[in-house]
Amino acid sequence: QVEALKAQLEEARSYQQETRIVAPLDGYVSQRIMDAGEMVAAGAPILTLASKTGFKVKIYADETKFGSLQLDRPVKVVLPALAGAEVNGRIIRISQSADFATRKATNEQNSFDVRALQIVVLITDNDPRLRTGMTARVKLVSMGK
Repeated sequence: QVEALKAQLEEARSYQQETRIVAPLDGYVSQRIMDAGEMVAAGAPILTLASKTGFKVKIYADETKFGSLQLDRPVKVVLPALAGAEVNGRIIRISQSADFATRKATNEQNSFDVRALQIVVLITDNDPRLRTGMTARVKLVSMGK
């Protein structure tokens, strides 16, 4: 009977090891999907993590600005929620195709729709006040000659 109890204890310890949750990144919980004590299927999400670093900003720029956009170009990211604070960033992605129209053609001669390109900016400053989902405005930094 003692051996059976030892086997049950070992099995319980094995199950306990499988319940350990490890985050894939250093961050904070931005959304809790499940609460303690709820049954969860294997592989089901229980929370959403937000990174403390490596924030990205997705913007859409008029295709007319395409000539001034290039990968690794420095930018300033303005954050209205932080009293207009500016942080540094750089362009890490420029979409390969234009998306929706930002301005529609008028009846004027030679008028055309102006389409938008998605640009992704990586914030290179580590500001602890940054949060996922904040509104941001991106300004191109002048390229000195």
